[in-house]
Amino acid sequence: MFDLKRFRKDKNLTQKDMADILSCGQAFISHVEKGIKDLPQDKRNILEERFGNICSYDMGNITSISKEQKQPKKVEEVRTDAKDLLFAGADAFSRQIIQMMNEKLIAPYSMIEEKDKEIERLNREIGKLEAQLEQREKMDAQEGGNAICAVAK
Repeated sequence: MFDLKRFRKDKNLTQKDMADILSCGQAFISHVEKGIKDLPQDKRNILEERFGNICSYDMGNITSISKEQKQPKKVEEVRTDAKDLLFAGADAFSRQIIQMMNEKLIAPYSMIEEKDKEIERLNREIGKLEAQLEQREKMDAQEGGNAICAVAK
């Protein structure tokens, strides 16, 4: 619901001025202000085009609150078994873990273990290649030393 009366007063407009702006009768403006009728969307669009943002005049679906509604209601006590709480907590925890896995924030243990084995294998391969490289460097150094000896003779 739109508070047309407050809007109109804030803009220093009469009902006649508002009726002219919205291309309607003064009686319609009166009915909207009294809450008998709602302001249609096309009329709201006219106000927004002319005055800009009018959201602060929206009243939502607020109705009067009766005395009974003001009184807090008694909360009904819900009895739960310790097992029910345990299962509910475990279920919530499981859902949170799965969500974190789906968001790739954490990985399952089996995947981590698999990656660790892959890293170990690659480290062994690197060690073998470094040993081969070192061996070739020694052989090249020996061949280079033999070549120098052959040239000197």
